[in-house]
Amino acid sequence: MPPIDRAGRAIAGDAADQIRKLRLLVMEDIAPIPGVEQAPLERYVSPAPLSEIRRGLARRKPQIVSDVHRGMSQGAHRWYHNEPVRQQFIYELGEDEGNRRFQLFADMVAGTSSSAPVVPNIRKASYYMRNFLDDQLPVDDVRSYKDAVAYVRENPPPAGYGSVGQAMDSHWVMKYLRGEQFNDLATAGAAHKVPSFGENIRGNLMPWTGDRHEAARFGVPARLVKGKLEKQALPANAYPHAEALSSKWANELGLMPAEFQSARWMGGAERTGVRSNDPSFSHALETAVFNQAARTNQSPEVVLRDFIRGGGLLAVPMAAAATHDQLIDRLSR
Repeated sequence: MPPIDRAGRAIAGDAADQIRKLRLLVMEDIAPIPGVEQAPLERYVSPAPLSEIRRGLARRKPQIVSDVHRGMSQGAHRWYHNEPVRQQFIYELGEDEGNRRFQLFADMVAGTSSSAPVVPNIRKASYYMRNFLDDQLPVDDVRSYKDAVAYVRENPPPAGYGSVGQAMDSHWVMKYLRGEQFNDLATAGAAHKVPSFGENIRGNLMPWTGDRHEAARFGVPARLVKGKLEKQALPANAYPHAEALSSKWANELGLMPAEFQSARWMGGAERTGVRSNDPSFSHALETAVFNQAARTNQSPEVVLRDFIRGGGLLAVPMAAAATHDQLIDRLSR
C-alpha cells in the first residue's frame, strides 16, 4: 500500500520514495535542546530613582503566577522546547549543517518577531532565510533603522510577508546576520525583547522575553495611538527589574525564566490579548507548514523538506507552477 499524506491522498512513484525517508515533527518528543549553555544576557540597570512602574512590579506577582499555573496545566511551559525542530533540520541536512541551519532559522524568527503572532512570524522568517541563502540581502548596507526603512521602501516584501513592523524586521535581521544582535545590551535604552526571544528559540532558557503582553501584565498602561489603545513595551529601565522578579518566581516553581514566561504568556492570553494559540513553537511551525501545503496542493512532508533545505517559503505559493516531479528534483540536489 503506498504511503498517504496528512490529507489522505495516496503518494506514488519517486515522491513516495522521498517521503518514506521523512517524518513530520513528532510532538510527543518535545524536549529542551541539549547542550545549549544556559546563560543570562547583559542588561542595563538604570541608577535613576525607581519609577512608578518599577515600584509596582512586585505587586503583580499573584496574578502573574496564577497565569503561569494555568499555562503549566496546558503544557505551555514547554513552548520553547525545540528539540523536535532541531532534529528535523539534522534529519534533513546532517549534524553540522542541520545545526547551522537551525541556528539561522532561530535568528530569522527572532529578527522578524516584531508586531506578529507566531505563525506569521515563522512565515516572515522563511522569506528572509530564503533570501539570505540566495545571497539576496544587503547585510552590510542596512546598518540602522533608517537604512531599513529605506530598504523596505525600495524592496517591499511580497504578499504574505509584509507587516507593520517590516522595517524593524529588516533592521534586526541584518543585525543578526552580522552577529551584532547582542551589541549594546548593557547601554541605556537597549532593546531586550528580540535578542531574548532568539536565545529562547535556540534553547537558552535563561533570558526572559518581556514583550508587550508581559508588560501589560506587569501593569504598563496602554496608550492611545491613532484612536486605538495599544499595549506598550516595558520601559528600558524597568525590563531588568521585571526579568529579575520573573526569574525569582520561576525558580520558586522549578522553572527556567523562559518556561515561566511562556506559561504566563499562554495562561494569561485572554487577559493580555495574545493572538497566537499554538501550544508550542514546534506546533506553530507545523501549522505554517500545513497551511502552505493546503495553499499549494503539496504534501506537508514536501513543503517541510523544501523549507528546511532552503528552497521553500511558507506563505506565498512556492510551487504553484512547478510539477511534483520538479519539486522532488529540487529537493534531491
